[in-house]
Amino acid sequence: MKRDIEVREDEKTVDLAAMGGKALADLVALNRQIAVLTKRADELKEWVKQALTMSGATVGTVAGVPVVTHRPTAKFAAARFVKDHRDIAQHYMVERTVRELAAEALVADHPILADRYQTRQLLVDDAGLEVALQKVTVPGGAA
Repeated sequence: MKRDIEVREDEKTVDLAAMGGKALADLVALNRQIAVLTKRADELKEWVKQALTMSGATVGTVAGVPVVTHRPTAKFAAARFVKDHRDIAQHYMVERTVRELAAEALVADHPILADRYQTRQLLVDDAGLEVALQKVTVPGGAA
């Protein structure tokens, strides 16, 4: 997937190709395969859901053995219901007081402690990585 990855002024960078570019090339190839397989799996899951729905069933079997279910869950699509049925929803709206952590204030007051709890997300620019790997000779194998 193409992502625009920017380096902020306060961020440290490291040349990953020098540390093992073969792993990066493998990651790009695997991400491509995952995308293809995920798309196909989603198509097949949709087919199964439609087959169950069209037959009015919630359980699918193979040779009499239950292998899939498509049952209602405890979750309710409240936002969608409110959007679709505002007139009914208005009678069931309630106000609540929520107690939550003031994370921004905590980070400002205790940055070192808060850093240990900061979530991180790995973003890979597959297209940019592939182009970059073609420009270098990587340890551990050719890109």
